[in-house]
Amino acid sequence: DEKKISVNFTMLLKWLFFCVLCFSITASASEKDLPKEVPLIAYTSWNVFGSWMNFLHANGTYILSRPYNTAGFQDMTILNDNLFVMSETAGIYHVNLETGVPTPVFDNRTAWSSDTADLTNDGKHFYVASAASDATYLYRVTSDGKPAGITKLPLHFITTGLTWDGTYLWTLGATWAEPTTTLLLAFDVSRWPHVSRVTHLKGSVPLADCLGLWFDGTAFWTANRGYKSAQGNPKIFRFKKDGTVLKSWMEPDVGPKALRFGYAAVRVTIHKKDTTL
Repeated sequence: DEKKISVNFTMLLKWLFFCVLCFSITASASEKDLPKEVPLIAYTSWNVFGSWMNFLHANGTYILSRPYNTAGFQDMTILNDNLFVMSETAGIYHVNLETGVPTPVFDNRTAWSSDTADLTNDGKHFYVASAASDATYLYRVTSDGKPAGITKLPLHFITTGLTWDGTYLWTLGATWAEPTTTLLLAFDVSRWPHVSRVTHLKGSVPLADCLGLWFDGTAFWTANRGYKSAQGNPKIFRFKKDGTVLKSWMEPDVGPKALRFGYAAVRVTIHKKDTTL
């Protein structure tokens, strides 16, 4: 009836106003400058409308969020003081920390075997892990964006994070046999394209519902995936291999937080002159 249509239309207008307001908040925040020569925390969050690159001070104080039209900013990695992010829909991007401008490094929308892809680097190559129905594939890409091979992990693994510790490739995720149990496993890629599991190395994560993985030289970083709930906002964790939390930060409740969730976190420093490729 007319009354019901009127109520639904009013609710739709309120919803649209809410979305515009939220995007205005993040857009206006992005006009600030990020501080230089101090450690910052960067973490990605996204939903069906787009992605955000969010920044905190080392003490967890919120600085700003930068909105992007590209959906699915997920895992991140640092190479030569440059920040790279994995987009589920478009490949690997270099993100200029000063301007926020993303530049495609490997823009291949058909390369990955699934929508979820995780990213790291060993100083020479990027690695992307992506789980398909038949296997978990590992892609290698040179630092200047050239394909350098595809192989399979020896374990059919649903990856939700990937990082390099200087010797081994570490994956965060779960097996198809036990999808609710999150594991932290190491793999040897020194004989590429042959990849073997390092069975004596196995870790744990602070919470089962974590996404993204980064190693800072001493400890791992990850982000709690969940939406804001009665327990509070999702958290960013810095933790030991055994899952012991060294420090945690609350993801700030900014922008359309009710509709997005965090994916990955890294520590970055913007130098006086941002390093370029």
